Parts: sequence; C-alpha cells; structure tokens
Amino acid sequence: MANEISNIIKSKKIENIIFDLGGVLLDLDFEKTNLEFSKFGIQNFNELFFYSQNKDFYYNFEKGLVSPYDFRQAVKSELNLNISDDDFDTAWNALLLEYNDKRIALLKELKSKYRTFLLSNTNEIHYHCYSKTLREKHQIEKLEYLFEKAYFSFEMNYRKPETEIYKFVLEQSKLKPERTLFIDDYLENIEAAQKLGIQTFHLTSELVSVF
Repeated sequence: MANEISNIIKSKKIENIIFDLGGVLLDLDFEKTNLEFSKFGIQNFNELFFYSQNKDFYYNFEKGLVSPYDFRQAVKSELNLNISDDDFDTAWNALLLEYNDKRIALLKELKSKYRTFLLSNTNEIHYHCYSKTLREKHQIEKLEYLFEKAYFSFEMNYRKPETEIYKFVLEQSKLKPERTLFIDDYLENIEAAQKLGIQTFHLTSELVSVF
C-alpha cells in the first residue's frame, strides 16, 4: 500500500495534499460517547441521534447553521436530559481520542515538501476539545499550524460530500484538482472529490504506514 500512495504522488505529479481529520489524523471511538451518555440513562445514543431523523440536525450543526448553545439545548430536550453543559460536552467529546505523535511528525515533514491542507467535517464543540488536547499534550497552539490552511465544515456552511465544499477549497487555495491528493476514510467523500477531478486515496489503515 505504501507503494500505491507513493505511485500516486509521483505519477500524478502531486503538489498538494488535503487530509481529513477524524479517522485519518485523529482516532475516534463513538462507543465512548455511547458509554458516557449511558451514565445519564441514555442507551445507544449513537443510534438515537446519529442514525435517526436527528442526523439532519447534526449535519446542520457541523455546517455551522446551528449554534453550540442551540445544539445542546435541542439534544437535551429531545432526550429529556437534565445535565449541565459541561457534562454534555464531556460526553459529546468522549469519542475524540489522542493525537498520534508519528502522524504529527509526518504532517510536519510533508508540509516541508508539499502544500498541505485539512478538510474536516466537524463541529465547534469538538473543535475546542481537540484543539485543547493539541496544546496541552503536544504544545501546538492550533491545529491550523500543521497545514498551509485548515478548512472546517462549521466555518464553511458546507460539509463533505457536498460538491460545494471541495470547490470552495480548490478555488480559495488555487489548487489544480489533478495535482491535488485528497485522503479520507469515508468512501462517499472520496467519490465526491473524484467527480471534480481530484486525485484520491481511500485510507483503510494507519496513515503513517501508507507514506
């Protein structure tokens, strides 16, 4: 697999690399959020929320169309949760795991050779959590410092796999799609990027192992 991504970079004369965040640079464990909400009497939070009619509301939160305050209030009301905002955020953020030192080192190395970018479906509550972890554990003030530019869905009003989010990144950073490699762990996001002529790599293993 390492040869595969190397071949893409060489054969396609890649100049730019766009990384996804969750599942690529930052490990996630949705079961941990399930477990945290179960402490408040909510069983199978993920099924009740992410995979139900509520998912559109969650997508709007990821697109920055719903504020953190309104999001917390709506979810607590929907689930009849009488908990503080801090307790809510602790449970909501539980799925975010630690950064991997080797991945951070890889990003620093690649930034010296290519134009590197981040494109993440994320929300404001998660953003503050994983940014704090990066500062406290790795002494890096902002995730954005590891890239030429970081694009977050909640700041853009779009989310992957919507075509507009890819077009926005290409146009704003003046990237040629045929010279740009997009790395993501969700196939639907990969397929959407391919439709715009972006080179892609569907990550199904440890990031460091494919470079």
